[in-house]
Amino acid sequence: MRSTKALPATVPSNPKLSIVVAFLVDMPQKDLVDHLQDVDVVISTLGHDKYNTTL
Repeated sequence: MRSTKALPATVPSNPKLSIVVAFLVDMPQKDLVDHLQDVDVVISTLGHDKYNTTL
């Protein structure tokens, strides 16, 4: 997904869902570990355009 704006309005408000928009290679390991703590499922949409400003 190029932009979180494409999500239906009900998705970001779901308490069982966290949306993290980040560049994985730039994320400190501690932050990644914190995001994955007690998580059952991870959905990743990998892109190649690090400089995309439409996120």
